[in-house]
Amino acid sequence: MRRELLGFGLANEGQLGIRPNIDHGCVRMPEHIVGVPQCANEGASVKQVACGEKHTIILAEDGKMWSVGHNGFGQIGRGRVGEGSLTIYPVEYSIGSPIIEVACGREHSVCVTDDGRVFSWGNNISGQLGLNDKGTVEKPKRVEFNTQICQVACGPDHTIFLAQNGNVYVCGLQYDGATIHKPTQITDLIGVPIVRIAAGGRHWVALSSSGSVFTWGQNDCGQLGTGDQTRRGTPGLLLNISSMGVVDVSCGDAHTVLLTKCVSVFNS
Repeated sequence: MRRELLGFGLANEGQLGIRPNIDHGCVRMPEHIVGVPQCANEGASVKQVACGEKHTIILAEDGKMWSVGHNGFGQIGRGRVGEGSLTIYPVEYSIGSPIIEVACGREHSVCVTDDGRVFSWGNNISGQLGLNDKGTVEKPKRVEFNTQICQVACGPDHTIFLAQNGNVYVCGLQYDGATIHKPTQITDLIGVPIVRIAAGGRHWVALSSSGSVFTWGQNDCGQLGTGDQTRRGTPGLLLNISSMGVVDVSCGDAHTVLLTKCVSVFNS
């Protein structure tokens, strides 16, 4: 059965792929996204969708990527910076392996291949692409790692990576305003078997295989779940939920949600 995509909200840059070639602002009710059937070549269906501020990346089950929306920094991965798209088209790249996951920041995009490689493109002013420079990148470019990556998450101007061996790396704009231009390991988590990561506006969450949750970064709204508003530069264990069996984590700009085995939801 072929999946369908629906979109709604701001569409002024074509980020929804709805009603192409028509200049409009907001879509207030869910509408079918035009062009998605093309994404399902040879019976493949849509696997995942990632949204940036004004662009969208679509991942098909055949491991190919499609994109639509604003392209001021090359974030839709088709070259021709500044030329956005109101219609969904394939991302042109030479990666050689199927993509298994995509993620979007405000103006950048990242993907992971089935053999553990990472590619990034778009705005790189804060080092969020992990390429050890500041240059804008128009098409997917490989991020150098000496290990295989299995998950990636993006904040507005930063990226966090999870390696298959459980190590965690970050790059981009940090909680204190510093910038990191190549993936840097979070040494405080060495030896901790991390299985899930999440990125907020300027905070991060990591989940271990035993259900332990670690948070760090900005905390002005209590998004770290520590009971105060003190920001933290290194991961700290949330002791008050360590026995609740957390199985998944997710972040908004300044809030965090945890899912437990008993289907309870905790937020901060």
